[in-house]
Amino acid sequence: QPLDALAFWPPALQPELVRLLPATRLVPIRNPPIRVTARPCRSRPPGERRNLLVAGRLVPQKNVALAIEAFAIAAGTRDLSLSIAGDGPERATLKARAAALGLAGRVHFLGHVPNLEALLDRADLLLVTSRFEGTPAVVYEALAAGVPVVATPCAPVLGQLLDHKGRGRIVQGDGAPELAQAILAQLAEPLGVGDMTAELAPHAPAAIATRYTDLFTELLAAPGGSPRHPHARPAAR
Repeated sequence: QPLDALAFWPPALQPELVRLLPATRLVPIRNPPIRVTARPCRSRPPGERRNLLVAGRLVPQKNVALAIEAFAIAAGTRDLSLSIAGDGPERATLKARAAALGLAGRVHFLGHVPNLEALLDRADLLLVTSRFEGTPAVVYEALAAGVPVVATPCAPVLGQLLDHKGRGRIVQGDGAPELAQAILAQLAEPLGVGDMTAELAPHAPAAIATRYTDLFTELLAAPGGSPRHPHARPAAR
């Protein structure tokens, strides 16, 4: 079905979209995270257990098995716990793997969690081990909550978000030892992701709504008072 415009994010996708949809107008519009008000994270006593968080569907794309393998290595040298918020067809397999690694009491499968705010308040680190992503909103949510991120290079936008000291790091490759090393190195840094105001402000829901309203108004104001294709959708993501 023809499109008058396609809203997309991040901008790094544009070359591929131009190849796939050469006749479609492409409009970069950010995805809003659920929460965009930045808050500092609380300090932790030096000997307190550190809490890691994974949030996402338990499917091959998210590669949560890698997070569990890396956690097992890192937890051999520090007092750590891992909470996994999400559900999916891999849950039983992942639980069995955690048990086989002797982690049954330290890896907690929480199932679907509709609001991550309480978990982020207790988290010291977000793990993102996906094989690929578009714009992972959970990374924005974590940084807004003052939680640093350790991630695989699964999304182009991560390089822009994690390029400041304290916000986290991107692990090249898909090996559990490298990921575990990055986890421990990040946890050894002082807590605090710095000022996220500039990065979060454009993702506020009101700002996104204005961008869509402007786009719809422009399309409907085209010659003839409607989009150029009589059966086209005005915009899609």
